[in-house]
Amino acid sequence: MKNSILIFFLFSCYTVTLRAQDIYYSNYPQHQFFYNPAFAGVDSTHDFSVSGRARYGSISSHGNYHDAMFSYNQPICHSKSGIGAIVTYQNGGDFHRYLLALAYNYKIKLAEKMNLRIGASAIQEFYHQDESFSGWGGSPAIDRTFFDVSAGFEYDWKNFFLGFSVKHILKPKETFYENKVYAAKFLTAGYKINVCNSFSTTPSVLLIYQGPAQQLQFANDMVFKKTFLLGVGIIYNEAVSPRVGICLKNKLQAMISYDITTSTLALPTNGQGAFEANIQYRF
Repeated sequence: MKNSILIFFLFSCYTVTLRAQDIYYSNYPQHQFFYNPAFAGVDSTHDFSVSGRARYGSISSHGNYHDAMFSYNQPICHSKSGIGAIVTYQNGGDFHRYLLALAYNYKIKLAEKMNLRIGASAIQEFYHQDESFSGWGGSPAIDRTFFDVSAGFEYDWKNFFLGFSVKHILKPKETFYENKVYAAKFLTAGYKINVCNSFSTTPSVLLIYQGPAQQLQFANDMVFKKTFLLGVGIIYNEAVSPRVGICLKNKLQAMISYDITTSTLALPTNGQGAFEANIQYRF
């Protein structure tokens, strides 16, 4: 009986948290543009990316919670600016969210190999709540659309980068209770270490604040012979995320990771974590 109450309590807390937050990826080094519009075109290539994430299938009668993202970004004006677009879909069991974001940034050259990019994005979201929601006695189906804005900066010097962004600047109303969405703040930094001609490693960190929710992530991604990718991410007090990938001719890259749950969510999820996959094509 006590275990049943505990499972219900943990799942309820998880459900409330999930509704209040956005999509977050554990393999965040592959999703810098997703978190910060200032990263659009930062690699000086045309970059098309597809990502998917599935998690916690054992606690939902609707199947796995899953997300999908499609993005494209490129430099323009002789790499003095960058533009990009993001389309996402989030399935949270009995609610669904669709998002379209258009981003632009401007690069300021501070010194040799030192740049500052300032970016912003316009966001349109559509939110649908199924009629089957019964957390407090049931409710009719709900559909909402809202407009939002995000902004951020990216600073890079040689192999070091630093970024900060804020999403939900307009704090729109979205949830079942018509509460305003919390502004989300993202701070990331990393440094690429070229150990030798055939091996490099990039340690990095991501800090997220959104209302009462906080998340701290660490990652280290290694590249062997510019082809084989190996890394690990740590979501503090939540999960460990090993990942592997391959890169072909510095154009096509594919990575897959799995979150091993280390928090109290391991109980209601029966130890199930989250699969995440990402494919990028640069040209």
